[in-house]
Amino acid sequence: SSSPSSMHSNKPSSNPSNSLFPTKASVINVALDASGFVPISIDCNSLFQEETAELEIDGSSYTGAAATITLYQCASGSVNAGFEPIQIKLTGFQAGLWFEIVNVDERTDLVIKSLADYSEYWIKRRWIFSGEYNEQTSTDHFPEWSWEKVSRYISFRRKNNEGWMQEDYETIANNNNLAWFGLGTRETVTNMAENIKNYNDNFKFLFYWNSETIWGEEISSFNESWSVNGATGSGARESILYNHSIPEMRQWWIDHALLMNNETLIDGVFADNTRILVEGDDLKSAMIQELANSMPANSLKMGNFLRQQDSDGNRFRMQYEDGSYFENQHWGVLNQRNAWELNDQWNKNEPIIVSMQLAREASWKRKLVMWNGARRNCGCGIETNETPEECLGFMGVSEMPEQVNDDLRISLAEYLMVAEKYSYYSFNISPDASCERWRWDSSWMPQFNQSLGEPKGPPVKVGQVFARHFEHLSVMINIDTLDTTYNWDPSSTTSTNGPATDTPQLTPSPSNSPTSPATDTPQLTPSPSSSPSSMHSNKPSSNPSNSLFPTKASVINVALDASGFVPISIDCNSLFQEETAELEIDGSSYTGAAATITLYQCASGSVNAGFEPIQIKLTGFQAGLWFEIVNVDERTDLVIKSLADYSEYWIKRRWIFSGEYNEQTSTDHFPEWSWEKVSRYISFRRKNNEGWMQEDYETIANNNNLAWFGLGTRETVTNMAENIKNYNDNFKFLFYWNSETIWGEEISSFNESWSVNGATGSGARESILYNHSIPEMRQWWIDHALLMNNETLIDGVFADNTRILVEGDDLKSAMIQELANSMPANSLKMGNFLRQQDSDGNRFRMQYEDGSYFENQHWGVLNQRNAWELNDQWNKNEPIIVSMQLAREASWKRKLVMWNGARRNCGCGIE
Repeated sequence: SSSPSSMHSNKPSSNPSNSLFPTKASVINVALDASGFVPISIDCNSLFQEETAELEIDGSSYTGAAATITLYQCASGSVNAGFEPIQIKLTGFQAGLWFEIVNVDERTDLVIKSLADYSEYWIKRRWIFSGEYNEQTSTDHFPEWSWEKVSRYISFRRKNNEGWMQEDYETIANNNNLAWFGLGTRETVTNMAENIKNYNDNFKFLFYWNSETIWGEEISSFNESWSVNGATGSGARESILYNHSIPEMRQWWIDHALLMNNETLIDGVFADNTRILVEGDDLKSAMIQELANSMPANSLKMGNFLRQQDSDGNRFRMQYEDGSYFENQHWGVLNQRNAWELNDQWNKNEPIIVSMQLAREASWKRKLVMWNGARRNCGCGIETNETPEECLGFMGVSEMPEQVNDDLRISLAEYLMVAEKYSYYSFNISPDASCERWRWDSSWMPQFNQSLGEPKGPPVKVGQVFARHFEHLSVMINIDTLDTTYNWDPSSTTSTNGPATDTPQLTPSPSNSPTSPATDTPQLTPSPSSSPSSMHSNKPSSNPSNSLFPTKASVINVALDASGFVPISIDCNSLFQEETAELEIDGSSYTGAAATITLYQCASGSVNAGFEPIQIKLTGFQAGLWFEIVNVDERTDLVIKSLADYSEYWIKRRWIFSGEYNEQTSTDHFPEWSWEKVSRYISFRRKNNEGWMQEDYETIANNNNLAWFGLGTRETVTNMAENIKNYNDNFKFLFYWNSETIWGEEISSFNESWSVNGATGSGARESILYNHSIPEMRQWWIDHALLMNNETLIDGVFADNTRILVEGDDLKSAMIQELANSMPANSLKMGNFLRQQDSDGNRFRMQYEDGSYFENQHWGVLNQRNAWELNDQWNKNEPIIVSMQLAREASWKRKLVMWNGARRNCGCGIE
């Protein structure tokens, strides 16, 4: 059903709550005066919807700023029919405003606010929006730009910079206005600029410069001592991590960027990895600002700056930069996940809405905007078990999947809502030009060869729908359902210039029919050949690099002495693998600590066969150690390190591990525990705490050793403890207490003025956000926890949301510590503390807490995604490895560990 005049037919069905109600006229004009509009009083029961009706709101005379202007007031009835958002046009308004149509039962309002007003966002985090910035003073050095078609930029790279062809340079130059590039030597970068500019003198070429790491070729002027622990990442020097605490390193970074910027063919610098995330990033931030201030006025100062995830959206950068690149526009702040699980639609879509506003504000202030429309980053490698979900069906295929068209349909509509002069759009599946052309070069796609024309006005938001009108196009997107409507002017189609080769062939995906279980009772499907004596048969195939090589003996014993082991010299060519062989390494006599102990040394040949890891047993070693078998060509080592040694991790972030803590002095108040079976805890809740049955209490009590609960009144919590302990006197019951928000019932002693902006979340008072800057609030939080802990049936407190993430969290942190220090010695002091994502893993908490709960153990620090995309297995798996070490260290020091094994959190709602 597609045609140039209507790109697709999946237009959202009419939604009364998302539209204005019309009259019989085909076009209804509402002209605002200087201050607004006198609302029309009308019988809303008599209204009907005429499909072709349009509403035009003329703001030419409007001189007001932020306001809520009622357009229609119902004399009787309520708003129950209306225009599609795409039928609403705004014309004549001054720049710098944001518009929304809001319907309530009795009226329809036009809500207007400033593009610099972010006060309604991030009510679940305490982000501060204060970074006002002025209009750009000059745009003379900006790239060419036109409303004729969608103006575009491009990002690209190629492995080892080999295989570039003239047609590559030509398509980059003739279909885009600017690009960044920096993966190579100085000569490589300038040659790339020259090759592109041979086809387009006006093309703007930016030097890509990462503020965290060196990407690409070695730079001879870099001093190795300026890196953090000499850490290097995957590839040839691709990820040397800068130590920003060294002034000489920061000056070198600035000087090298200025050196490249002074090249005749280079038009500016693009700074990446600019976010302020960890301790020490203030030095990095100052370095970035100093570079911008040192560059000539006619050089483009761009980078990865504005970001909806960060406090202020990083808008302070716009005081000295020329504009910003936008990526990951749908990613929210960390704790918005809770809102999504509650299906809180507003919060779910807030990241893309705020991204749009940040971009529109920048354009209003004449900044340059580079909007990344890529919805995935999928190279041409083969699919494996490690392939990200969004790349399934995209990897290892030569023909373009049909879903690429869907990606463009959605992201182009989002961009068109922010597009203004000097806004540029990019779309690809991967920037890797080593792959098929359709992945990195989208210039052949017909949407980029259709006339766009100037906008007739700003976008309008109606519920979750945005709509906007251009000279040759009307476009609408529902950011919740991702339905879109494109109504192109039939005369707008122009010729399509595709690439010379690699033209995509669309291959539709087969439909998949869902299957449903027959009953509510779980049915266990055994693995083939499984039996009680061999729980599973899916033993991994032998991998020489993951195992020790055996001899013919069924059990091989290696006994270490006090200092280690004298390695065995052997002819490795003669080795073979005996499937039942086992290796036992006895550490009873070993008194050393961290060490690398060679077990086998090859006199000839190399390690080429070995034990399965499950056949290796370690016995007799002292506690507090971590063990790994490492094979290199000529030897096999046993690597031993302290469980308190985290120096090898997080080489791509500058986390500091310094929070040493002592062994737990007493465990007398800990829950019962046994090796007989897996010892367990449980977490649970029920909506409104209704419908609990005795069998619920019984299964909780008899199958677990402890739990936390706190969603309810004081009476509700103590009744729950009593009901469980009726079945198990030894059960440990913790009061759940969130350090960020009140969850559950209202607590009468809480003062509303202690919340941030009186902000409330979804549900009945479920997410009142504490203002930790108020001393009385912090004391109340401590006192209420102590009150609950003093209840006879409650054995301790479980503190949640304890991470230090934003400005002001140091006060929250001190509050949590004061609670722990105020509790009796025989009360359990537990919480959501140790976390592999955070600096020090938050180990400092163990100085005064009894232990930690672990969750999201597979989540890495933010920039580890790059390592995953490079298929760097070690970095990809680092989060779970470090989580394991944090837990083992805690256990070694006799702390209580609660390990959440849930790999998803899926309630019983309808999909």
